[in-house]
Amino acid sequence: AFVVQLIPALIFAELLNRKTEGSLSVPEVLLSAGIIGVIYAILSGQPLVLLGITGPVAILLGTSYGLAQDLDNADYFTFFWWLCMWTSLLHLLSACLGLVQFVWIITPFTSQIFEFFI
Repeated sequence: AFVVQLIPALIFAELLNRKTEGSLSVPEVLLSAGIIGVIYAILSGQPLVLLGITGPVAILLGTSYGLAQDLDNADYFTFFWWLCMWTSLLHLLSACLGLVQFVWIITPFTSQIFEFFI
């Protein structure tokens, strides 16, 4: 099971290493995958779930690094922390207010793009 986690992590870690100029690379990706895997296994009661980095996550991390560099060389990790905090707040608000029901009125694009990435 470890090799299944290791191969995509190495591939996407190399992509992140190039996109973030060495800020995120193989050790950070493997360490974060291991930490979140242990935390998730303990809290969820499902020890055989494999968690790791995926293509959309690698794209998000690379793009956010570029944005941080465009904003007068802002500190990447501080920038990404605030990006995640605002994203979690907006996700929480949209879940509590039931805003997802309006997606089908506007467009089926969200389900189509999710199917594309799967």
